Amino acid sequence: MAQQAQGEVEAAEVRGSDDHTATTVPATEAPGQDTPEDGGGQADGLGFERPRGVLGKVRRSFRESFRKAAQATSPTGLLPFRRRSKDEGADRHRPDEEDSVSKTGSQPPDSPSQRSGGPHSPEATSPFKKYGRFSLKARVENGSPSPDPQPPSTPNSDAPDSQPVSPAESGSPSTLKKGGFGRFSLRLKKDKGPRVEALQTLTEALSSELLQEERSEKQPKSRVIPSPPLSVMQISKLIDAEVLEDAHLNLLSLRLELQAEKEAAGEAAGTIELARKEKDLNLLYGALRDKVRGIVRDSTRLPGRTKELLGNVATIIEEEDGGEGGHEVSGPETWKETWTHGVQEGVQATIQSVQLDAKEQDPAWLSVHLGLLGAAIVGDLQTVKKELQAIYPPSFAVFSTYRDCYHQAISQHLKQILQRKLDVRDSYHLLQWTIGRYPSEKIMGSPSLQPEMGSEGLGPLLDQGEMETAHQYFLEDLQEKLRTSLKNTVKMESEKVWQKEEEPEILNDYYHSDMHITVCELIHGYVNNSREIGLEQEVVSTCADELKHFSKQFQTDFREWSGTPPPPSRPPSLRVAYVVTYVNGFSDLTDQVKKYEERSPVPVGELIRELEGGAQGFTAALLDQLMEGLKPYMRRMMTRKWLTTDTDFQKIVDITEEVSQHYRRMKPPYMQGFVNDVHYHLAKQYISQVLKNDYSCKNRKHEKAAAKMRQQWEVLDRLFDNLGTTCDWLRPVGVQLCDIIGTKNRGDIKNGLQPLVQDYPDISKKHVSAVLYFRGPMRRAEKRAILSHLKELQSNSKSGRDPSRAFFSTIEVPSIDGPLACVPCGPNLPFGLGTR
Repeated sequence: MAQQAQGEVEAAEVRGSDDHTATTVPATEAPGQDTPEDGGGQADGLGFERPRGVLGKVRRSFRESFRKAAQATSPTGLLPFRRRSKDEGADRHRPDEEDSVSKTGSQPPDSPSQRSGGPHSPEATSPFKKYGRFSLKARVENGSPSPDPQPPSTPNSDAPDSQPVSPAESGSPSTLKKGGFGRFSLRLKKDKGPRVEALQTLTEALSSELLQEERSEKQPKSRVIPSPPLSVMQISKLIDAEVLEDAHLNLLSLRLELQAEKEAAGEAAGTIELARKEKDLNLLYGALRDKVRGIVRDSTRLPGRTKELLGNVATIIEEEDGGEGGHEVSGPETWKETWTHGVQEGVQATIQSVQLDAKEQDPAWLSVHLGLLGAAIVGDLQTVKKELQAIYPPSFAVFSTYRDCYHQAISQHLKQILQRKLDVRDSYHLLQWTIGRYPSEKIMGSPSLQPEMGSEGLGPLLDQGEMETAHQYFLEDLQEKLRTSLKNTVKMESEKVWQKEEEPEILNDYYHSDMHITVCELIHGYVNNSREIGLEQEVVSTCADELKHFSKQFQTDFREWSGTPPPPSRPPSLRVAYVVTYVNGFSDLTDQVKKYEERSPVPVGELIRELEGGAQGFTAALLDQLMEGLKPYMRRMMTRKWLTTDTDFQKIVDITEEVSQHYRRMKPPYMQGFVNDVHYHLAKQYISQVLKNDYSCKNRKHEKAAAKMRQQWEVLDRLFDNLGTTCDWLRPVGVQLCDIIGTKNRGDIKNGLQPLVQDYPDISKKHVSAVLYFRGPMRRAEKRAILSHLKELQSNSKSGRDPSRAFFSTIEVPSIDGPLACVPCGPNLPFGLGTR
């Protein structure tokens, strides 16, 4: 049967020598000879050396396959293959050894080694050794992975007909040329039926064997409960040594033994001996439960060491929770609950192991702790996914259990942190980590945890009340920190700028202060951070309230500084430069604050009005300072000295031009408004000197006064044209008054009233009377006629008063003290002036 399975193979060897030719021998195997197991180069019966190394292993593998195939197909399994034996050493001896004759009983035919010059001649090397790869390839190409060529059977001495087989008889190819290299080939005989059948049988047997092995690996190993069980001390030692499988089997045996004794005792089951055994059993189960909990607790930290133990743990849990009466003996909670408690304890241990410094040791203690905590969570869950999840059965839901335990433990951990009084930085880090980082891809949404993590939400870490507490901590400390920061900003401005009297910086042709940049960055930082924690509106409102206080406090502190008597070394224009700088600062701050008006309209709207009012307050203070500086020179206008000199007026122009160099460093729109205000107040002060009733032109000096006023008014117009004024409605007032004052004929004064009333409808009787007084004395009748005409013009005027263009109504006219402004008329005039 073995010969049919193997077939017959012809082996031809052509040696490259001149003194011999290759012989062909049938590839049969003596059943009594064994093959060395190591496949090394042992000599066969013909003197050929067997192949070594990889080829030898392939040959052994084919032999073993044929042997298994024959056993699978044979009902008795009596396939006559040879057994290999390591004890026999070399099982094939060379022909020159004596034991060869004793085994076979006859002399074997001459081997190639004998014909080529000796048993150890190099020319006697087997072609399998020299051309091993080619021989293997020849087998595979012929589709017959047959066993290795066998040495020829040794002819028996009792068989006289046994003769060496010649090449012609065996049908082997003829010899090659003399001196050529030998070629080795394997050819099947024409009768391939039995060999193909054996090969098919071999393939089917191998497939069946592999399938059975795979099924046997998947099937759980049978567990045999020992009887009788080990002693209590021995079981306890097994539990301590973490030999859980044996310990559990002995516990089951002990429990069954106890149950059997109780049933046998019947009513006497409450004896002391049975109670002691039951107590021992419960203690052992408690120890096993504690050991299981400890192994589960440490499983994420030592996954390699506990891999096999966790498999035993899973088996114990399933058997205990699935068995009858397991709960009564092993404890009030199920073993699955014990496993869950172990997971929770492991999670708690991981959280507690994360570094948590005191605030005194590290100001960024909470930020560092939360960063390390997130890394620990992701690392543990990755370990669960990659290593622990495959150990347990699907019913354990390992990953979701660890995920939920971590979520609950982190929630409790954050609540404990909230019990401390957190400042704005710590509150921000806590809220930002809870709301933003925890559910993001950084931790729970990490791609490395998908798809096990799932898309369903885990719920908030903190409930509504706890979130409000965290928000309150954040907002309260934010308000306090912001107020302190703004106060420190004002203090630094006072120490570095005001007290040192440094000139302000110029940036893009405008005066610039770093103070307002500091304030803007502070506000932007708080607002941008609050967006990540869902408190943007509340933070904007808080910042708006604090900035309102900052604006008022800053103006107060600056007024106090500027109100103190300046030292001699301080230039007069330095205060003007500071005011322009802070006007620009408040303007920039207003523009930045307007970006948040939509988020919190009411507080931000109030802040914008406060900041605009602060900028206007600075410009008003600057205007007051300018007008206060011009007041001494304005008082000497429209006097007798004024008619003869231009010194005071020129001083007014020089001061205004000098201050205007700082005005040009002011940003729009405040610069334009300030120039218009200066134009308005300077024109108003100039005209007020005409209406103050201090001087009256006599002896036709009104013509000279009118000419000088006209000249000076043109100078003021050019000055404000250079500054970029837009108050063109102020230009006519000086010209029109000069026309009235310089009129030679009193009767022509009425004609000059009409354009004045039309352009400035707020002019009153007192203002016209003061102009007439400055022009010089006139009769009362003429004055009454002029005032009557004024009233008539005002009543017929269709142009209404524009509050934004009020001019004369803002000028107070003092009462006339001293001599009458009008020349009396009638018969009582002295020297007969009243007669015609």
